[in-house]
Amino acid sequence: MRTSFAIGCAALLALAGCASAPKQMPPPPADALDRLDLYLQQTLRDPSSAQQYSVAPEPFPCFYLRWDWCLCYRLNAKNGFGAYTGVKYGMVDFHPETGEISDASARGLRMCRGKDYVDRDASPIHLPK
Repeated sequence: MRTSFAIGCAALLALAGCASAPKQMPPPPADALDRLDLYLQQTLRDPSSAQQYSVAPEPFPCFYLRWDWCLCYRLNAKNGFGAYTGVKYGMVDFHPETGEISDASARGLRMCRGKDYVDRDASPIHLPK
């Protein structure tokens, strides 16, 4: 009983050390919103159909195997059948060293639910090529 309690306390202390971002993390990308626009232009089935597009005003630190900068967005776009899906939340992460952007929606949408969003409809996803 004492051994399992000691192991449980040690595990909690080890996890508590993972709660804060590293002090040496580089600053978030200055062009994060523009890069998100370009990423969505390349990944949506029909980028010109995007409506009600809004983003969180700034990236925030997030952790999944490494510390990254994450950015939440929400939009309504057409699916493969040509019908609108309704407003959906999404999240991308920016690797702080390489600048690589990738989809992070599967691992952290709950972080996006309570954020304030800024309307991006005036800056459409269908950027000129």
